[in-house]
Amino acid sequence: MQLASYMVRMNWKETGRQMLKYAGTVSKDYNVHYSIGEYFHNVEEDIETGAFYFEASANGIVDVLVAKKTRALAQKKYEELMEKLVNIMGLVPERPTGVFDRMSEAKQWHMLNGLMRDLSDNRALGTPSLLTWARYVKEIGFSDLCLEILEGSWFTGHQMHADEAWNEMITNARNHVAEFVDNKQKKKSRGEGSSEL
Repeated sequence: MQLASYMVRMNWKETGRQMLKYAGTVSKDYNVHYSIGEYFHNVEEDIETGAFYFEASANGIVDVLVAKKTRALAQKKYEELMEKLVNIMGLVPERPTGVFDRMSEAKQWHMLNGLMRDLSDNRALGTPSLLTWARYVKEIGFSDLCLEILEGSWFTGHQMHADEAWNEMITNARNHVAEFVDNKQKKKSRGEGSSEL
């Protein structure tokens, strides 16, 4: 990484690029992947390559978060990792990362709950995150907020709004959440309470 940085400063950019890509191949460290992503995204303005390394970094963070020793993580470290993950997902909201699938497979509902809230607060929700939220709305919670987002300006202002297949996916997700919200309200009116987090 340091040699690649030196090469870039000496104006041997192509050599520096190759070294950075090599560092990304041999390293499993999510911080290294994040730094490479930042370089390509901010310096080279190569959005696609930057997104690839941000995605690798996000998946590396999830590896740490869903590991069995997650409970042993200090609260501060856990919060740092979640903050970094939210930051990355905000940079590449539409990337089809396995982040959400892996968290849901590991039944990390509290993490997904926090992640969806933070992404929502930062206006950084993408299609993969919202589809996961809709699919597991009972476990993740905040069903009213999820429905509001799926019906509001996020949907109407999305770059894929004119795409028929995308529209169908979002409509199905919205209908699923609307049905859950409706059932939740019916149960509440009957005095049965809510099963949502």
